[in-house]
Amino acid sequence: MICYVYVYCSDREKHELWARQYQKIRGVYIDRETLLKQLTIDVTLHSKALTAPITLFKRDELTKKETSMRNLSKECALFMWHQLLFETLLQSNQTSKARHEMLCECKQHYNNNKIELDKIIEFETNFSHDLAIRWYTRDCFLYRLLNKSMRTQNINEIYKYRSFILDLHEQLGILHQSMKSPEIMQVYRGQLMKFEELEQMRANINGLISLNTYFSTSTKAEVASNFCGGGLGRPTFQSVIFTINIKSNVTTKPFANIQEFSYMHDEGEVLFSAGTVFRINDVSEFNEGIWSTELELSSDVQEELDDVMQYMRMQIAERPTLATFGNFLAEMGDLEKAEHIGTVHFRAGDYQTALKMYKSALDFISSDDRGMSHFGILNNIATIHFNSGEYEMALEYYKQVINAVVFTDTSPTNATLVLIYQNVGLSYLATDNYDLAIDYFTHVLKLTNDATILAKTHSNVANALVSKKEFATALQNYELALKYYSSDSEGLVDTYNSIGLVHHYAGDFENAVLSFHQALAVQLATSPDDHAQLATIYNNLAKACCE
Repeated sequence: MICYVYVYCSDREKHELWARQYQKIRGVYIDRETLLKQLTIDVTLHSKALTAPITLFKRDELTKKETSMRNLSKECALFMWHQLLFETLLQSNQTSKARHEMLCECKQHYNNNKIELDKIIEFETNFSHDLAIRWYTRDCFLYRLLNKSMRTQNINEIYKYRSFILDLHEQLGILHQSMKSPEIMQVYRGQLMKFEELEQMRANINGLISLNTYFSTSTKAEVASNFCGGGLGRPTFQSVIFTINIKSNVTTKPFANIQEFSYMHDEGEVLFSAGTVFRINDVSEFNEGIWSTELELSSDVQEELDDVMQYMRMQIAERPTLATFGNFLAEMGDLEKAEHIGTVHFRAGDYQTALKMYKSALDFISSDDRGMSHFGILNNIATIHFNSGEYEMALEYYKQVINAVVFTDTSPTNATLVLIYQNVGLSYLATDNYDLAIDYFTHVLKLTNDATILAKTHSNVANALVSKKEFATALQNYELALKYYSSDSEGLVDTYNSIGLVHHYAGDFENAVLSFHQALAVQLATSPDDHAQLATIYNNLAKACCE
């Protein structure tokens, strides 16, 4: 979405005449420094605005504790989604694997940005648990990527940052416990909000609001005023100043004054945990273009939330886990997010739990809702069976996937179809159905121009032909595969080795020895330390030489 347009020119008066007709034009600038200054201000304002996604639990639904998950309104279901998500993340284990996964994601995102890559390396080298707040408040990769994942509500992305979320929550909890009550009684935050969000809050007075990321505030009202935008974002964005009243001795998610631990050392900065819940007491326009929102954090609010959460927990499990959370999402009708939970387990190699999540999501798909979601879940189930070596079961689900393509409006990309047909072919190959395997590999060859895929597929065709003892045609396909592999590819070694074996089976020992020597040369040039592969090649070479 384009928020603003900036006009940079040499004649301000001329271009201001027509620019006034368009609300999105932020201004007309003839001076580069002035333009850059305004851009910096606007980017800061909008990044702050986008880092505080909200969800609401309507007042009238607070009294309906018997409401089933499926009957919750969309807004209230999303509210519950975030609360259970944060509980689930905080139940996960802190492991070096989790941190490694997060850093790999960060490096991939900033692979062409040396400044951020240097910061990632610094984090990797020097991070400790007591520096979590310092890193979160630093203008760097962590703040941006963590908040982006929370804005998009993509569980796969959020889950990658679980290691840092645990560290940040732990440090904030320690600071919260050491606070002297009533140390903080009133804090402020200024930000831009979409008009629709503001209207939802106005319609939900006395209802609950959850701020679904780590939420920075100040004990100074003037600091909040500096970040609210001064009414300049209208009509797309509204300038809002939150006033948060905190009752003493409140038991809630941790919050604390982080001035001593923040990277910026901002005086009076108070950080709230992701998912902290407040009551909306008032929303009103107190100045032209600037709104005042009064929120309350108290034990009463927490008790109301606990009652609702306890009822929901009873419907899934007392202790939330990724698996029970996935069941909640499926029951709630949010199949896409339930599928995401399955994908988290799938990537972690926990195939059985992933399978349960996918099948749970599948159970809630109606017969008239057989689109891409249905297709994707079936494909994931088939792939789990395939990766587990359960080829007959994989074929059952892959056939359903193919039917979904043929008999519905589902339109997967060629890349998706290539993967499906390749796996179907390999499943048939593993179950000795060579002709069917070749048919599906042929489909792949027609759908892609990718050199690596073409090489692997020709090798797969050749493997099927070898099993049928059609050695001449098999050799032709292996030769085609060689044309597509790069000079340092692992597949090149395997293909030369396979060609040598075919010559050996056919009694052509001279060409077998030649092919094994070619495999050996590539292996020594690319991976000389792969002793298992070298042993295989030397063994084949020795057998051919003895004939």
